[in-house]
Amino acid sequence: MGSDLAQNGDYLEWLKTFKNKVRQSQLKAAVAVNTTLLEFYWELGADIVEKQKQSKWGSGFLKQLSHDLMNEFPTIKGFSLANLQYIRRWHLFYVERVSNSGTACSTIENMPNALYFEQLIAQLVKIPWGQNLVISLDEKIADNESQTINLTNLRDTLLPKLISGEIRIPEAEKLTEEALV
Repeated sequence: MGSDLAQNGDYLEWLKTFKNKVRQSQLKAAVAVNTTLLEFYWELGADIVEKQKQSKWGSGFLKQLSHDLMNEFPTIKGFSLANLQYIRRWHLFYVERVSNSGTACSTIENMPNALYFEQLIAQLVKIPWGQNLVISLDEKIADNESQTINLTNLRDTLLPKLISGEIRIPEAEKLTEEALV
């Protein structure tokens, strides 16, 4: 009987459909896990930033947290010191982006445009963790390159004026401060 089914067109078509449903279910589950993980990472990043502001636990805080979490959850790989540092940076990266967009507030919860921020988080959690890291690192590199160009131009403008005596150091410092704001 079993070998007859392996040749039956109706059975083979049903089997193909069923296999596709299994694959779709697996994909949906993976997306749900990723979303939940990134939502957790977002909250963890916010908690880490807040604890570092409020508490005086020192520079070993993340190292100790990593150690304690890895001891409690040895099968979860996301609690390494490096990953906790990435989680913190990732959270700060987007908080700073929103703050620099004109909606600066002391905390996200106090933001006047909380709906915008909720929508941002909803989009971020759709992107796999590795890609989120690459995006934030690429943006940071672009920011650093832009700042390097600005500082180079400032140097090239101020240095000849300083050498010629056209301006004095206090004036150059003031111009530098204004340019960096």
